[in-house]
Amino acid sequence: MNKKILLHINYIYIIIFIVYIIISIDFSLFNSILKNILPETPNQIVLYTVFFTLPHLLGSFISFAEKKYIIFYKRQLVWVPLLIITIYLFYQIQFIYHLFFIIFIGIRHVLIQQFYLLSFFGYKPNYLYKITMYCATFFWTLVIFKYIYRFTLSSDLLFIHGTIYNYIIFFLIWIFTLFTIINWRIFLNKETNIIHIWNCLLVYSFLFFWESFYVFFAVLIYRVIHDLTAFVFYIFHAKKKNELSLDWNIIYRILNKLKIPLIIWIPLLSIWLARLDIFVLIITYLSYLHYYIESFIRKKGSLHRKEIGF
Repeated sequence: MNKKILLHINYIYIIIFIVYIIISIDFSLFNSILKNILPETPNQIVLYTVFFTLPHLLGSFISFAEKKYIIFYKRQLVWVPLLIITIYLFYQIQFIYHLFFIIFIGIRHVLIQQFYLLSFFGYKPNYLYKITMYCATFFWTLVIFKYIYRFTLSSDLLFIHGTIYNYIIFFLIWIFTLFTIINWRIFLNKETNIIHIWNCLLVYSFLFFWESFYVFFAVLIYRVIHDLTAFVFYIFHAKKKNELSLDWNIIYRILNKLKIPLIIWIPLLSIWLARLDIFVLIITYLSYLHYYIESFIRKKGSLHRKEIGF
């Protein structure tokens, strides 16, 4: 079973090598033409939300909408109205703080999912491993925040362009590298080392593509890897392993009668939502709600941990 899981993980991370090949060809043969024609500003990159982030969110909510899950997690779901009010109030604060926070939470969510794949092989992440992950989370956040802030706000913050800001990023990268080597040499076994190496490649490749101004590909690799992992986990695995619960899930039942595959229906719904004027507000609420649900369905003793594997 472990070998089969590992094989699937390898397939997902191959996207990194594909992007390296594309960039190498573009740089050596076409004088970096892709760098000039691919989207690079936040308004253009938001298209990723339509084709990757939103299908991922919708897939998770559809999979969660089953009677046994709602009953099992009813104590946690009671707090959802308060969460919605908190999100609304938080959305009203100064944009710069909200921007930094939502970038950090989003990156943390992505990296926790990928780094904690080791738990499927019986490895319980120690504090050193968690520090390694959070170093990557913080320096990704700082790099993205600096870039997006430059395009989003008219006035510049001096500390973002200052030497200290860059030193903080370099320091976090150095700590990440040091702890990565320690984890690799001391704590991890053969199987978990493969996943650890994949995730380190993801972290460094993102930084390399971003700093090389191939922003499109930097966002692409972590979104594709994260969303492929999650989409398979939420939709295809749940559909295969929980046939009894599908009889209750009205969304699955309707789609089965209409003969519409989820992999087609969900992106179409995402495109429709993207045309609404309140799209940014919708994606904000869905994202925070998704992060909240993820915070308890993966904990030890949860129903998901008991019945669903990779």
